[in-house]
Amino acid sequence: MAAPVTLPFPRQAPGQVAPSAVVDDLMSEIEYLDGYVSVGLGAQLRRDTSQSIPNNVQTYINFTVVEYDPFGLTNLAADNRIITPTADGIYIGVAYGMFGVGGGGNRFMSIDKNLDINQIWGSLEIPGSSTANAFLSVGCAGPVTAGTPLALRCLQGSGVALNFDNARLAVFRIALNT
Repeated sequence: MAAPVTLPFPRQAPGQVAPSAVVDDLMSEIEYLDGYVSVGLGAQLRRDTSQSIPNNVQTYINFTVVEYDPFGLTNLAADNRIITPTADGIYIGVAYGMFGVGGGGNRFMSIDKNLDINQIWGSLEIPGSSTANAFLSVGCAGPVTAGTPLALRCLQGSGVALNFDNARLAVFRIALNT
């Protein structure tokens, strides 16, 4: 089986609120792929309020809105942290959000499999971040087995709790396993 690949996404300048263009552009590409590759499965979650991320505590984002899920990959009432693919395949995942103003220290986010911090699908870390807002985005692609929950995890080391805003997580199948 091929190893997951982390894809680069542009990072927003400190202090700027990122537009939803990163995920929206991805979704338009997936819709294009869907028409030609016949992949179909996908979902996108959003958090429409801030979530506090304690200092040096691994924290999964609790989403509040299902933006796209015609295939039943999410259930916010059962677990508002995850998207669970219902079929094997090669998937692409993208997530983004912004840490609020705080002390220096690292900022980290990842898309994890099985709510397990040792099963990182894709990640991004900014060591020694400034005290300004820090926008992070992460993209990844690789095989995912049906029933594997995927979740967005954050960690920061500013010395104080920081808000995490504008969080989104999108997962789409781009190919069948071969």
